[in-house]
Amino acid sequence: MIIRALAIIGGLLILAAVAHATIIATGGYWTPQSYLTLAVAGGVGLGGTLSGMAWSAGRRSLVVWLVVVIAAGEVFGLLSTAERLIVSREAAQAPLRQVEQDRAKATERLAAAQGALDALPSTSPRLEAALGHPEQ
Repeated sequence: MIIRALAIIGGLLILAAVAHATIIATGGYWTPQSYLTLAVAGGVGLGGTLSGMAWSAGRRSLVVWLVVVIAAGEVFGLLSTAERLIVSREAAQAPLRQVEQDRAKATERLAAAQGALDALPSTSPRLEAALGHPEQ
């Protein structure tokens, strides 16, 4: 009995921690997303407990449906977490992409400037006269 209670408490604490992390990452409490996250976490926790009770009572079809509901809640949690991680990583990479774009533009400007410099003549009649070299 104590082991079962500890398992239930441990599972509920894990659900609460995941729900809290998701809520904080998606705008905090009192947002529409937070209500949905709390409802899904509560449903998964209650569904897990009730499926154990239903299994003990021999109600196998009820257990199947509860497991389907729990799986749907877990899929929602997985997709929410994946979306949050993708958005976070994209935001972290945005400055790096901007630096790369700026570098590419600077490289293009450098190549254009070098091409313009290479196109200039290396001497002129005035320079030759100033150096004392008669123009040939």
